[in-house]
Amino acid sequence: MSRDKKINYAIWLSVVSLILWCIVVGLWVCNVVQFVTIDSNTFIGVIVALLGIIVTFVVAWQILNVIDVKTQLSDIADLKQELYQQRSDIDEDFFSMLYLQGIAFGDIAKQNKNFGDAYSNYMWAIYIALKSNGEYTNESVLLNNLANVANSITDINDNTIEQIKNADSKIRELPRYKYIKNEYEKVYQMFLSKISKQP
Repeated sequence: MSRDKKINYAIWLSVVSLILWCIVVGLWVCNVVQFVTIDSNTFIGVIVALLGIIVTFVVAWQILNVIDVKTQLSDIADLKQELYQQRSDIDEDFFSMLYLQGIAFGDIAKQNKNFGDAYSNYMWAIYIALKSNGEYTNESVLLNNLANVANSITDINDNTIEQIKNADSKIRELPRYKYIKNEYEKVYQMFLSKISKQP
């Protein structure tokens, strides 16, 4: 119910209640003046009837308020669900962008024969793929890329090694890691054996 309608209902109910109150006061005056046509039983009956009508109006107003509140709560719940879905879609788009960025940077580094950076970027792409659980991800292709790059690594700096080890620890913490564990372990051991041979 709109705010204007509620204000209109409140005004009309107030007017009706005021009129009924005036009638009650009038009957009370009649009783005090001791008019013959109104005895005490009639007076009490009319007062009780008018009070019942007033209470009925008050209860009706509360029912209208409850219905309005329920409608608003339902609208809020729908809005909350819509916002949650929008946030989920935004998160998924964000992870998709990070995933594609990791692959793109890995491919560029691989073409430039910077195999350490390529390995690091592919690792972060795997991390994003496992974290997001998106339909756009393909962990097996990334693992193949990692294996190819690991075979080509000849020289890698300490900073890149630290980034790769950091990505490795984060990958192992994810619940979906168990699905790629066997293949991933082989590729990572290949990487470790390559860096162990560095001077």
